[in-house]
Amino acid sequence: PPPPPPPPPASPLLALLAHLEPPHATPSPPPAGIHPSVLRLGDLLAVGLPRGADACCLGLIEALSDVLRDHRPASAAAIPRLELDELISAHAAHLRQRRPLSAGMTNCVRYLRAHASRLPLGARDADARAELVQRLEAFRDERIVYACKEMCRQAQSFVREGDVVLTFGDSAVVRAVLLAAAEAGVRFSAAVADA
Repeated sequence: PPPPPPPPPASPLLALLAHLEPPHATPSPPPAGIHPSVLRLGDLLAVGLPRGADACCLGLIEALSDVLRDHRPASAAAIPRLELDELISAHAAHLRQRRPLSAGMTNCVRYLRAHASRLPLGARDADARAELVQRLEAFRDERIVYACKEMCRQAQSFVREGDVVLTFGDSAVVRAVLLAAAEAGVRFSAAVADA
Protein backbone atom coordinates (compact mmCIF):
# COMPACT_ATOMS: atom_id res chain seq x y z
CA PRO A 1 0.00 0.00 0.00
CA PRO A 2 1.21 3.57 -0.64
CA PRO A 3 2.47 5.56 2.33
CA PRO A 4 -0.09 7.82 4.03
CA PRO A 5 -0.15 11.43 2.84
CA PRO A 6 1.70 13.97 4.99
CA PRO A 7 -0.38 15.98 7.45
CA PRO A 8 -1.59 19.36 6.17
CA PRO A 9 0.75 22.28 6.86
CA ALA A 10 0.00 24.44 9.87
CA SER A 11 0.38 27.79 8.11
CA PRO A 12 0.43 29.28 4.59
CA LEU A 13 4.20 29.73 4.84
CA LEU A 14 4.65 26.04 5.60
CA ALA A 15 2.35 25.20 2.69
CA LEU A 16 4.70 27.12 0.42
CA LEU A 17 7.61 24.99 1.62
CA ALA A 18 5.75 21.65 1.77
CA HIS A 19 7.43 20.31 -1.39
CA LEU A 20 10.88 20.46 0.23
CA GLU A 21 12.33 17.41 1.92
CA PRO A 22 12.85 17.75 5.66
CA PRO A 23 16.50 17.72 6.76
CA HIS A 24 17.82 14.27 7.53
CA ALA A 25 18.74 13.67 11.15
CA THR A 26 21.78 11.64 10.14
CA PRO A 27 23.36 11.97 6.72
CA SER A 28 23.71 8.83 4.68
CA PRO A 29 27.25 7.48 4.49
CA PRO A 30 29.26 8.89 1.59
CA PRO A 31 29.84 6.69 -1.41
CA ALA A 32 33.16 4.91 -1.54
CA GLY A 33 36.00 6.76 -3.19
CA ILE A 34 35.08 10.30 -2.15
CA HIS A 35 38.23 12.22 -1.20
CA PRO A 36 38.54 13.40 2.44
CA SER A 37 38.86 17.05 1.31
CA VAL A 38 35.51 16.80 -0.48
CA LEU A 39 33.93 15.08 2.53
CA ARG A 40 35.12 17.95 4.77
CA LEU A 41 33.84 20.58 2.34
CA GLY A 42 30.52 18.75 2.06
CA ASP A 43 30.16 18.74 5.85
CA LEU A 44 30.87 22.48 5.95
CA LEU A 45 28.45 23.20 3.12
CA ALA A 46 25.73 21.20 4.87
CA VAL A 47 25.82 23.60 7.85
CA GLY A 48 26.01 26.77 5.74
CA LEU A 49 29.76 27.27 5.76
CA PRO A 50 31.85 28.76 4.27
CA ARG A 51 29.86 31.97 3.92
CA GLY A 52 29.79 33.74 0.59
CA ALA A 53 29.91 32.58 -3.00
CA ASP A 54 33.62 33.29 -3.43
CA ALA A 55 34.55 31.44 -0.25
CA CYS A 56 32.48 28.40 -1.30
CA CYS A 57 34.06 28.40 -4.75
CA LEU A 58 37.57 28.74 -3.30
CA GLY A 59 36.82 25.78 -1.02
CA LEU A 60 35.67 23.77 -4.04
CA ILE A 61 38.83 24.65 -5.98
CA GLU A 62 41.03 23.59 -3.08
CA ALA A 63 39.13 20.32 -2.59
CA LEU A 64 39.13 19.42 -6.29
CA SER A 65 42.85 20.24 -6.50
CA ASP A 66 43.46 17.78 -3.66
CA VAL A 67 41.34 15.18 -5.45
CA LEU A 68 43.34 15.58 -8.65
CA ARG A 69 46.75 15.58 -6.94
CA ASP A 70 45.97 12.43 -4.94
CA HIS A 71 44.16 10.45 -7.63
CA ARG A 72 45.77 7.35 -9.07
CA PRO A 73 44.30 5.69 -12.17
CA ALA A 74 42.38 2.45 -11.77
CA SER A 75 44.59 0.80 -14.38
CA ALA A 76 47.44 1.71 -16.69
CA ALA A 77 45.06 1.22 -19.65
CA ALA A 78 42.58 3.83 -18.37
CA ILE A 79 41.97 6.85 -20.57
CA PRO A 80 42.80 9.80 -18.28
CA ARG A 81 40.30 12.27 -19.68
CA LEU A 82 37.37 9.88 -19.27
CA GLU A 83 38.42 8.72 -15.82
CA LEU A 84 39.10 12.27 -14.62
CA ASP A 85 35.73 13.49 -15.92
CA GLU A 86 33.99 10.70 -13.99
CA LEU A 87 36.06 11.53 -10.91
CA ILE A 88 35.11 15.23 -11.06
CA SER A 89 31.44 14.38 -11.65
CA ALA A 90 31.28 11.95 -8.72
CA HIS A 91 32.81 14.45 -6.29
CA ALA A 92 30.58 17.30 -7.51
CA ALA A 93 27.52 15.03 -7.14
CA HIS A 94 28.49 14.30 -3.53
CA LEU A 95 28.72 18.02 -2.79
CA ARG A 96 25.34 18.63 -4.47
CA GLN A 97 23.79 16.08 -2.12
CA ARG A 98 25.09 18.03 0.85
CA ARG A 99 23.94 21.45 -0.43
CA PRO A 100 23.04 22.87 -3.85
CA LEU A 101 26.10 24.36 -5.51
CA SER A 102 26.28 28.11 -6.05
CA ALA A 103 26.44 29.47 -9.58
CA GLY A 104 30.19 30.03 -9.24
CA MET A 105 30.76 26.48 -8.01
CA THR A 106 28.67 25.08 -10.87
CA ASN A 107 30.65 27.18 -13.35
CA CYS A 108 33.91 25.90 -11.84
CA VAL A 109 32.82 22.26 -12.22
CA ARG A 110 31.70 22.89 -15.82
CA TYR A 111 34.96 24.67 -16.59
CA LEU A 112 37.03 21.81 -15.18
CA ARG A 113 35.00 19.11 -16.95
CA ALA A 114 35.27 21.02 -20.24
CA HIS A 115 39.05 21.10 -19.90
CA ALA A 116 39.11 17.43 -18.90
CA SER A 117 37.20 16.56 -22.08
CA ARG A 118 39.79 18.43 -24.18
CA LEU A 119 42.78 16.52 -22.82
CA PRO A 120 44.60 14.56 -25.54
CA LEU A 121 43.60 10.90 -25.66
CA GLY A 122 47.21 9.79 -25.28
CA ALA A 123 47.98 12.09 -22.34
CA ARG A 124 49.76 10.54 -19.37
CA ASP A 125 47.66 10.51 -16.21
CA ALA A 126 50.13 12.61 -14.18
CA ASP A 127 50.33 15.24 -16.94
CA ALA A 128 46.54 15.34 -17.31
CA ARG A 129 46.02 15.81 -13.58
CA ALA A 130 48.70 18.53 -13.41
CA GLU A 131 47.04 20.34 -16.34
CA LEU A 132 43.66 20.29 -14.59
CA VAL A 133 45.15 21.58 -11.33
CA GLN A 134 46.71 24.45 -13.31
CA ARG A 135 43.29 25.14 -14.87
CA LEU A 136 41.72 25.31 -11.41
CA GLU A 137 44.39 27.78 -10.31
CA ALA A 138 43.75 29.87 -13.44
CA PHE A 139 39.99 29.82 -12.73
CA ARG A 140 40.67 31.03 -9.17
CA ASP A 141 43.07 33.77 -10.26
CA GLU A 142 41.03 35.08 -13.20
CA ARG A 143 37.44 34.62 -12.13
CA ILE A 144 37.65 35.20 -8.40
CA VAL A 145 40.79 37.05 -7.34
CA TYR A 146 41.22 39.33 -10.37
CA ALA A 147 37.46 39.85 -10.75
CA CYS A 148 37.18 40.95 -7.11
CA LYS A 149 40.11 43.35 -7.45
CA GLU A 150 38.72 44.84 -10.65
CA MET A 151 35.21 45.28 -9.21
CA CYS A 152 36.73 46.96 -6.15
CA ARG A 153 38.81 49.28 -8.30
CA GLN A 154 35.83 50.33 -10.40
CA ALA A 155 33.26 50.49 -7.60
CA GLN A 156 35.44 52.53 -5.25
CA SER A 157 34.60 55.72 -7.15
CA PHE A 158 30.89 55.24 -6.32
CA VAL A 159 31.50 55.77 -2.59
CA ARG A 160 31.72 59.51 -1.98
CA GLU A 161 32.24 61.72 1.02
CA GLY A 162 29.17 61.74 3.30
CA ASP A 163 27.38 58.85 1.56
CA VAL A 164 25.25 56.34 3.40
CA VAL A 165 25.82 52.93 1.85
CA LEU A 166 23.07 50.35 2.31
CA THR A 167 23.97 46.74 1.57
CA PHE A 168 22.06 43.52 2.00
CA GLY A 169 23.83 40.64 3.71
CA ASP A 170 27.53 40.00 3.63
CA SER A 171 29.49 40.31 0.41
CA ALA A 172 33.26 39.97 0.23
CA VAL A 173 33.39 42.34 -2.74
CA VAL A 174 31.22 45.02 -1.08
CA ARG A 175 33.29 44.71 2.08
CA ALA A 176 36.51 45.13 0.06
CA VAL A 177 35.07 48.20 -1.74
CA LEU A 178 34.07 49.84 1.53
CA LEU A 179 37.42 49.07 3.16
CA ALA A 180 39.29 50.47 0.15
CA ALA A 181 37.17 53.64 0.26
CA ALA A 182 37.81 54.03 4.00
CA GLU A 183 41.55 53.51 3.50
CA ALA A 184 41.47 56.20 0.80
CA GLY A 185 40.11 58.60 3.44
CA VAL A 186 36.48 58.75 2.27
CA ARG A 187 34.15 59.35 5.22
CA PHE A 188 30.82 57.53 4.84
CA SER A 189 28.33 55.46 6.82
CA ALA A 190 27.32 51.90 6.07
CA ALA A 191 24.17 50.00 7.01
CA VAL A 192 23.74 46.27 6.54
CA ALA A 193 20.22 44.90 6.09
CA ASP A 194 19.95 41.19 6.70
CA ALA A 195 17.00 38.83 6.67
